Amino acid sequence: MQFKCSLKSIHLYNTYIRMKKYFLLSIYLILVNFIGFCNDLTVHFNYSCFCTNDGQPYIETYLSIPQYQLQHVKNSDGLFVATVQVTMLFMQNDSIAEYNKYEIQSQAINDTVINQYNILDQQRLFLDNGDYTINILIKDKNAPDNYITGKVKASVNFPDDEICSSTICLIDTCYKANNKSMLTRSGYDLIPYFTKFYPENRTTLTYYNEIYNLDKYLTTDSKIVVYTQIENFELPDEVITGYTNIQKATVKSVLPTLGKFNISSLPSGNYTLVIKVKNEEGKDMITTKKFFQRSNPAITYNEGLLANLHLTNSFAYRFNSIDSLKMIIKSFTPKATDYEKMFIYDLNEVEDVTLLQNFVYHFWSERDELNPEKAFNDYMREVAKVNRSYGNTVKYGYETDRGRVYLQYGAPNHIHENKVSPSTLPYEIWQYYEIAGQRNKRFVFASMDAATKDYNLIHSDVFGELSNPKWQYELYLNAPITDDETSYDEMWGVPLDEYYDDPH
Repeated sequence: MQFKCSLKSIHLYNTYIRMKKYFLLSIYLILVNFIGFCNDLTVHFNYSCFCTNDGQPYIETYLSIPQYQLQHVKNSDGLFVATVQVTMLFMQNDSIAEYNKYEIQSQAINDTVINQYNILDQQRLFLDNGDYTINILIKDKNAPDNYITGKVKASVNFPDDEICSSTICLIDTCYKANNKSMLTRSGYDLIPYFTKFYPENRTTLTYYNEIYNLDKYLTTDSKIVVYTQIENFELPDEVITGYTNIQKATVKSVLPTLGKFNISSLPSGNYTLVIKVKNEEGKDMITTKKFFQRSNPAITYNEGLLANLHLTNSFAYRFNSIDSLKMIIKSFTPKATDYEKMFIYDLNEVEDVTLLQNFVYHFWSERDELNPEKAFNDYMREVAKVNRSYGNTVKYGYETDRGRVYLQYGAPNHIHENKVSPSTLPYEIWQYYEIAGQRNKRFVFASMDAATKDYNLIHSDVFGELSNPKWQYELYLNAPITDDETSYDEMWGVPLDEYYDDPH
């Protein structure tokens, strides 16, 4: 196993970065690539893929562990220290392609009650191109029963003869490097941001990216332009006004991009950070994307935008009833951005028919500028279908989790249903081959209420959706008690994992 830096330099990095205090939010549960749970231990894990100047791919892994959740012991100085044991297995076709096993020691503290530190760790490991499943075991060395396990899928893809890109790495802190280390890129020391979630108090989004092999397709004296922009995740290709950076550059074998956005005025919502490289003729050479979420409750919906619309003979003006308009607008929720949902959630306060009509028109003109009426009619037909299929005595179909997912993402490619198992709740696993720019993603729904037969979303691996590593336990532990003597421990995992990995 090869490392770019020594264990000593990793330890020095850990010692430095642990001096920073982080406030953990429960909303992280749906935001990072992996969060594992067992007993009282919570771990946030993320990774990035890069390539060296001579074409050797490698992966960087990032861990964040709240120090207060760990058992501390006194060291020789009389201070309290915790130790974490980390094992990562990089699997390909059920075989171990590579592994990384090491220990991390926490910040030494004199009071375990007042303990707001996180253990933050960055590792670097060389891997061949390919798809991997990273099996992770993280254990409190001083309390072996306090551990977590989990797995994450990762793809390393840096072909020698193609223009390719590293992961877009979100950056927490950036400063001029005095001495070169594992943190140093393009003359700066870059400390990674350990999540994809930006709370209200984070007003700057800093990013770093590398593009490889441009010199194999363009001459070294060619000029290129790098466009970095923030797009609405729910409305692909819709660039948020005021959030575009343009940089001119010359062709290099490795083209670095380091930049930042002031996101203090960016509304709450799901977004995509997009980096596009274009040649002198304006042709797209490569596009790279990174999902992130923003919470900014101080920014409210601008109703003045609707009030200033002066429309005549619009399809929206067919509807004159306030109640009908409100019901129609509520059905837009699965397709709405978080910004638009601010208006929808406050509908009870709106009694202006024209304002509601303008919202209907504006909503669909944002999605189909040329023919918003067709887009509206097509969607309302899908709403009617969902209401018939998933509606119940207390909810319209579009208000249910299955209805919301169907309307937001479209029909799944395959559904695995299990409604008669005596050992689990009735459940469905929906599989999408392509969804929101991602491949082979799934949703797991479970029927928690026999009376309404409503199915709740309990897990998904789609960006921005509820991620619950213990979803299997919910199906078994919340199921009705039966006389079946088969052990849950024996039954759990094998069939569910098989159905989840391949719902067919």
